[in-house]
Amino acid sequence: MYVIREALGPRWRFLAVLFAVAALFVLLPVFQANQLVQLMGKSLFAGDLSTSGKGILGVLITIVVAVVVLGDIKRVGRVIDTLIVCTATALVILVTGVLDPTGEMVGVSLTAAAFDSGLPGGRGSVLLLVMVFFLSISTMISFGYYGAKCFGFLMGAERQHRWMWFYFALIFVGSMASFQSVSGLVFGMYAVMAIPTMLSTLRLAPRVNAAARIYFDRIE
Repeated sequence: MYVIREALGPRWRFLAVLFAVAALFVLLPVFQANQLVQLMGKSLFAGDLSTSGKGILGVLITIVVAVVVLGDIKRVGRVIDTLIVCTATALVILVTGVLDPTGEMVGVSLTAAAFDSGLPGGRGSVLLLVMVFFLSISTMISFGYYGAKCFGFLMGAERQHRWMWFYFALIFVGSMASFQSVSGLVFGMYAVMAIPTMLSTLRLAPRVNAAARIYFDRIE
């Protein structure tokens, strides 16, 4: 959004605004909270949680994220690269044969079933929960920071701190919502983000190519 605003000028500011608005939705914690609670239900409580159970877990997750963010903890370790995680997850699901053609089993429940099927004792989902817990929490923490920056871009940097209180509340909302609703919202906004990204990339491509040629001419 800042690249679009600074490089393309005021005439293209609407693209930067569109990117920031879409990014706010993409960076909501609803998907991570939803999937973490779903996995907790399958791994620790052997099935779907009640509404009150989801709410309790949602409150606990909100507290954990809020303590880290408000406590100003600067660094949270993320050891496993997202690309590797996604590729390995897809391979586990395909190799174990748990893929449900009817689509009734979706999201992290499908992954948990694959781990249970592929590891001895049928408790692979517990191991998966340990990994997903730290990945989800660290993602929600970092997404909160980037979401605040998008909010500051739209509403002014002096107001961006207000975003976090709304963000914390949405962790609880995400833990209670359905997978279809949160995934549809987040994935749809990813598609919207692609519009200003591609348009600004095409618009800036000649300038980037010219700058690249000058740079490589200098180092030769």
